[in-house]
Amino acid sequence: MPSAFHQPRYFLSRGLKQPEIYYDELSDNYFSDFKPSFVVGERSPNNNRFEADISIYRISY
Repeated sequence: MPSAFHQPRYFLSRGLKQPEIYYDELSDNYFSDFKPSFVVGERSPNNNRFEADISIYRISY
């Protein structure tokens, strides 16, 4: 909890740089060459094939 009067509940630490965050809506084709780091999905009971619902990619530049 903040201890100073009128201090915001969450505040930036002095001396630390804020990360630059970009948001883009990308098509599925953009991710076709990437391999996901984590996948959530389910296996179809009809043909026993895995179908991904959510894929998380680690993209670093």
